Amino acid sequence: MDRWWYIDFEGYHFNHRFWVKEIALLDNYALNCYNYFVQNPYLIPNLPRNETTLVQYQRHRLKWRFGNHGWLGVIAQIKKTVTCDKVFMKGLEKYLFLQKWIPNLIELHDLPSFKHLNNCLHQTCYLRHRWCAKRKVHELQYAQATKEENEDKVSVIFLNL
Repeated sequence: MDRWWYIDFEGYHFNHRFWVKEIALLDNYALNCYNYFVQNPYLIPNLPRNETTLVQYQRHRLKWRFGNHGWLGVIAQIKKTVTCDKVFMKGLEKYLFLQKWIPNLIELHDLPSFKHLNNCLHQTCYLRHRWCAKRKVHELQYAQATKEENEDKVSVIFLNL
């Protein structure tokens, strides 16, 4: 059976770059979920204080100095896990950022925005924050599975006509 993955992350965006604080990976069967909290870069011990980073913190509630994994270690583990499988994600900017790390990445275009995906609110990490990468990969998996199921039903209806 084919397997593919869903990936999403939360973090900060400043100086024209993403700084990932939480990243989650979920397989298409929703059986294997990996959730990592990334340490701040050693060379940037303090988060720049401005309106943008304050809004980002208020959204995801991930402290800059929080995390227990280094970025390169997380990426190595994700690559080892997904091997050659397809990895789906939502959001062009995030896709462009992760594409250099995960070559088999595919951007999902035809799903609603996350503010309209609210079927997996119980699937959060232990921090229980609403804009949680773990919840968002579950939302992607659920939305994609529901979309495919509905397309299959439409196909059956047309075949029966």
